Amino acid sequence: MLINKVCIALRTRLWMKSLLKSILATVFYSVAVGAFFVPQEVARLRNEPRMLSTDCVAVPDGSAIISISLAFVDSPTKSVAIRRSIMQSLVNDQTPPQFILPEVNTTCVALDPLGGRAFLGSADGAIFSADLKAIDKPPNRLGFSHGFYPTQMACSSDRKTLFVLDNETLSMWDMVTWPEAPHWRVLATNISCFAISPDSKLAYYSQTRGAHTHVIEHNVSNGQSRPLTEQSDRTSETLLLSANARYIAGLNGFGGIVLLKHSSEEDKWLPYALPFLCDNTSALIAFAPQASILITTADKSHRLIAWDLDRQEILQEFDIHEGKFLGCCFLTENRFLTWSCEGNKFVWDLRSKTPVRELRQ
Repeated sequence: MLINKVCIALRTRLWMKSLLKSILATVFYSVAVGAFFVPQEVARLRNEPRMLSTDCVAVPDGSAIISISLAFVDSPTKSVAIRRSIMQSLVNDQTPPQFILPEVNTTCVALDPLGGRAFLGSADGAIFSADLKAIDKPPNRLGFSHGFYPTQMACSSDRKTLFVLDNETLSMWDMVTWPEAPHWRVLATNISCFAISPDSKLAYYSQTRGAHTHVIEHNVSNGQSRPLTEQSDRTSETLLLSANARYIAGLNGFGGIVLLKHSSEEDKWLPYALPFLCDNTSALIAFAPQASILITTADKSHRLIAWDLDRQEILQEFDIHEGKFLGCCFLTENRFLTWSCEGNKFVWDLRSKTPVRELRQ
């Protein structure tokens, strides 16, 4: 009898202690987040990943974006970081973002020129193809890259070739025979970044040999190449070609921008200067799709500027949003998207100094 009373008393004491902890946890989280949560909801909320976009690309018609988001997933012992690819509609706000290959740690993404397919590189070296019109369908694993993992990819205009940068090696994959009979060939090594001409006949890349770096033009058909810049000690991290193939813009890790303009009379690329464009200040560059307009940042990425390259003047300066800019991509001829280190994503119009829309993920 005494033992039963002791057991009941212990259970009651433990139950009261547990109840007190639950009450305190509920009060604490209610004050912290401004809403009422029971402990189970708090635990579930803590397990949801915190997302930060590191790269975004827009489908050709500007109706949606695919972002690579860094997700910090809390575990009992540590916070684990993985990269997830997410498709988000810009037409219907009621359409929730959709994960593409949620189980894959995505390193880069490239789009089919028609916008129907997305090619995704993963941290284990695999390359996948996903049908954007049927996200729920299992993706096709096209094969494995020959190095560590892809860091940049681009699809040719005729949709027959996939350019893959992996372990500083730029290669061409034959999409006609892939994946039944995988075939690829190496274009160049010691590459940090690349861009492809609109007709996919020329590849431009930043190549470093020893302590010297050049921007190289490479003819894909005959394999001939030529340097476009004098040697430099700074490696480009981003290289872009304008849609009209008249300008090349390169961005190095120190924030410096290299601009080149093509001279059709001499068939040469010449250095091109913009007044008031200070060196070592930009964190991103982006070309407009149908005009010679370049987006850069200034003041340690806190200021956003649109340049008219043909006129060599500032077209528009934009009011900043919270956080430093991490990247930018154009949605249409006049609208573009930016994302920041605070996790904000805003849509801008070249004719307006303030954002026209905020995207929530």
